[in-house]
Amino acid sequence: MKPNQEQLGVIQDILGSVTNYKETYSELYDHILTALDALPDNTPFGSALHHIVEHELGGKKGITRIETNYKKAATKEIFKRYFIYFGNCFFSPFLLVGVASTTFFYWLFGKSFVDQPGLTVICMFINIIPTLIRRLVIAKARRDGTYGKSSVIKSVYGWFGAFPLYLQVGLNAICFLVSLVYTPHFNSYLYVNLSVFFLNTFNIISICKLCRDEFNLPLLI
Repeated sequence: MKPNQEQLGVIQDILGSVTNYKETYSELYDHILTALDALPDNTPFGSALHHIVEHELGGKKGITRIETNYKKAATKEIFKRYFIYFGNCFFSPFLLVGVASTTFFYWLFGKSFVDQPGLTVICMFINIIPTLIRRLVIAKARRDGTYGKSSVIKSVYGWFGAFPLYLQVGLNAICFLVSLVYTPHFNSYLYVNLSVFFLNTFNIISICKLCRDEFNLPLLI
């Protein structure tokens, strides 16, 4: 059977009320249409839809479970994709972007400014910029009526935004362990901060690429 526009609206309303992410919404929507397509044309729509939702998908609890499992699998895939984007920066022109931006930053503010623990906080504020742009894109799309549910990608932006903090803690821990057997004659804060700023450039690029994936936009950088 082929649902008419009114019946499609019923399916959309049901899924819209029980799903949180556009990926699971689209997957379940396609599943329902495929299941309906396999039924004879004279099948009552209401009973057929109820059977599919309640028995094949497990009702609201079943859909929630499906979405939870999907989110776990999708999150792993997103992190994998992020690390691929991040790693590719070392073998692309973005490497020169990272070197140039770090050099310019050091030249502009000088050693006295760069050699401060607060630089990590500055990097985290910089990381907010892509997510703010994302929010503006979403706001415009909602005004235009072209934006529905959010992507599961949105749930991991916070992890990537805090990347400088994780990195600085890790690098400082390494410097501390090294200092236990060898006392360096250089200022570790300076080199750690420069490393954080340099690698955070790649982090920002990777975040932008994830935003592109979320909206299916062409790469703008």
